[in-house]
Amino acid sequence: MPESNQTTPATIGASDEHSLIQRKSGTWKATCQYFMGSDASPIEVEGRETGTMLGELWCSSHFEADMMGSPIAGNGSLGYDPVKKKYIFTWNDSTAPFLYLFEGDFDPETNVLELFGENFDPVRQCIATYRSRIEFKNDNEHIVDLSIDVPEGLPIKVLRYEFFRAEQ
Repeated sequence: MPESNQTTPATIGASDEHSLIQRKSGTWKATCQYFMGSDASPIEVEGRETGTMLGELWCSSHFEADMMGSPIAGNGSLGYDPVKKKYIFTWNDSTAPFLYLFEGDFDPETNVLELFGENFDPVRQCIATYRSRIEFKNDNEHIVDLSIDVPEGLPIKVLRYEFFRAEQ
């Protein structure tokens, strides 16, 4: 094995960027809107998410909602990659057999984490750019907007989740 004097990711501890990740931990109530078309009213449901820190580096979350009698469950993982200098997010859920991968940046001026990923769009049956925007209103509220860039024009809004910290 070649010797190296570089620090490896295994030896890197929590950084200032990891404090943002810790804001996602806890139990959250969610008001969810799913957009099914440009002229259709969104479907609104209630959901719940629990975020658990894995040390100081990752927040692993579990989401559940009921959409008109059909349960939805999903798992996310949010971290920061100090080599790429990017936030990393993964998502998988009970509605699709795909692992969605995102990376992006946090803007402290707007308190917004913008994440992008090239993921499979099951509606159009192709790879598309997914955009996830997380706005941290305060320590007890954040909003997630998800859209997909499509070749036909403007991004298509997929969902909006408004999260409120649940009372303990």
